[in-house]
This record gives sequence, C-alpha cells and structure tokens, in this order.
Amino acid sequence: MDEELTLQWVKGTLIPPLKSDDKEKVLFADNVGFQLSKEFHDICRKEINTVVYMLPAIHTDKVQPIDAGCGMMIKKKIGEAMERWLTVEAHLELWHNKITARMRRVLMTKWTGEAWREIREDKEFFTKLFEKTGCLITVDGSGDSKIQPQGLIDYAF
Repeated sequence: MDEELTLQWVKGTLIPPLKSDDKEKVLFADNVGFQLSKEFHDICRKEINTVVYMLPAIHTDKVQPIDAGCGMMIKKKIGEAMERWLTVEAHLELWHNKITARMRRVLMTKWTGEAWREIREDKEFFTKLFEKTGCLITVDGSGDSKIQPQGLIDYAF
C-alpha cells in the first residue's frame, strides 16, 4: 500500500471506532514504509491518542503475533484441507492432470477460508500469541513470565 492509500484507510477505518475512546493506546507496527512516516504517527497520536511503537526491523517473527505462530498454523490448516480434498480419487486425478490455474486459486481460497474459520474459534491460541510476543505486557509486570520471543530460550523479563 502506498502512503496516501494507507492514510485513507487510517482515517476511514482505524480512527472511527477508536475516536471516542480517550484512553491511551499502543499500536505495534512492523516498519512498512508508511508506518515510518511522521504523518502516520501524528494522526495516530492526535486523532486516537495512540503511540505507534515500531517493532525491530527484520525481527517480526520474534515479536509479531501473526508471525509467531498464526501464519504457520494457517499454512498447516490449509495443508490439511488440501489433503482431505485429495483423498477423493477424482480430485487427485484432476490435481495431477487437468486442474486449471483458476480452479487451483479457487480451491486455495476455499481452503484458506476453512483454515481461518477453524483457528479463529480458538481464542486461547490467539491470546497465547499475544502473550508470548509481549504484546499484552502489563504495567505491574504480571504475566511477564509468559513473554517468550521466538529464538530467546530461557529469557526472563
């Protein structure tokens, strides 16, 4: 996304539901170009009382919940959906002989939807991702033992 389109998204999608909440918020960002812009940071601070916290570049797999397990789980579930589909002999033959790129894209979209519907039901899974990456860090330090960035074995906060 370019900066102009992103700022339109911020103004039209991010700000409206958060505008009435006066509490200070933190937005974790992963160094995509627009997220580095002063205008983006200023809008977040002034419009929705939000500090934009830049995650370390090239380390989102350690600190970003989506990269810390959700993406892997989606891929696993897509693979399982594909395997189920391929257990039908006619599908297996089609896959090896005559499947079109269009049909392959449709199937991937279907399997991705199935995977998302399955994992989104597991609220505990998502909570653990946010805990392990430190995105649910508390002021009083409770729960710090749950922070376990990927690759930092036996690290204590």
